[in-house]
Amino acid sequence: MIRVADLTFKYDETMVLDRIQLDFEENGVYGILGPNGAGKSTLLKIIGKILKVDSNQVFIKGKDINNYSRMELARIVAYVPQQFVPEYAFSVSQLLEMGRHPYHGQFDHISSDERKIIGEAICATGLSGMEDHYITELSGGELQRVMIARALVQDTPIIILDEPISHLDIHYQQEIIHLLQEISHKKNKLIITVLHDMNVGLNYCDHIHLIHDHQVISGQPRDVLTLKRLKKIYGVDLVSVDSGEKTYIQW
Repeated sequence: MIRVADLTFKYDETMVLDRIQLDFEENGVYGILGPNGAGKSTLLKIIGKILKVDSNQVFIKGKDINNYSRMELARIVAYVPQQFVPEYAFSVSQLLEMGRHPYHGQFDHISSDERKIIGEAICATGLSGMEDHYITELSGGELQRVMIARALVQDTPIIILDEPISHLDIHYQQEIIHLLQEISHKKNKLIITVLHDMNVGLNYCDHIHLIHDHQVISGQPRDVLTLKRLKKIYGVDLVSVDSGEKTYIQW
């Protein structure tokens, strides 16, 4: 679905990504991990065409990302930013309706089929009964669910999320990560999410891309997130604790 080939990116003269190569298949939850400044969010913004790169470095569905118009790409990739700060008091329904803009003009009416898509997204994200609530009055967890619902309304095969759980308490973290798993597996979508919590990556992702020092290590979570490798990258002693079906890394 997505191929990154010899991708290089700098901010001014600061190298962030240096000839990295990685692939994302069609389905599953991909976690992107790595220390601060490794280029995780930068990579996501490149895939979402928020940051521009040279040709022949990023391909989506076999097509160079630079050959997509923004409207075309918005029908393939939905982007959920790290933190959304509402500036206007839209209702939940109004914000979700905006997710249909890639498919028609700004002032076109929402069709009955689109209403159905919006209703399904509301049910999938547990927002039933909140349609008329103003987004400026929602909690962090509720707003994050609204933004994920908007990505579902956009009806794309790929959803990318930049640290969707970093600013949430434990209850909402679990709620959101379970929701992403369910969306990916039941709706056959490719979910790519930047994470800081290695335990979330270890226990809830299908695949991991670990970025460090301009290198990418890819594979199954337990093969990539080993104690030896993480100690080398983060410079701290770690231990692994098994708890039923899950394994947790602690320090």
